[in-house]
Amino acid sequence: MQTENEPARKKKNGHDQAIDMLGDHVDEWRERLSTLDTQLRTVARERPVAVVCGALVLGYIIGRVVR
Repeated sequence: MQTENEPARKKKNGHDQAIDMLGDHVDEWRERLSTLDTQLRTVARERPVAVVCGALVLGYIIGRVVR
């Protein structure tokens, strides 16, 4: 039973639930991208020549596809 001092609790509707789920997914993706960023930075520090060559090859392939 509700007392006068307690605010009425609202039930979450479908919209609120979807927003909560979306927020969870955003947090998950943020964590994944952070991990990927850390891994890429580590590889770039350990093998800078390989990273530059890979970037050139990838740029060439993207240029050929777009053309």
